[in-house]
Amino acid sequence: MKSANGGLLYRCVHCGTIDRKGRLTDHVLRDHVALENVPFYCRLCRFRSQERLKFHEP
Repeated sequence: MKSANGGLLYRCVHCGTIDRKGRLTDHVLRDHVALENVPFYCRLCRFRSQERLKFHEP
């Protein structure tokens, strides 16, 4: 699939959500992966990330 600007779209195998690759990766981490399995997460806002650089500082 392609988005309006010509970029590729991907579908979540868990729930069928369709979005760009980066946004879909964030969706899977936030909605389908347990907190114990995510390398970095915030206990206050439940933000999750695979990279320390994307993780916000308190």
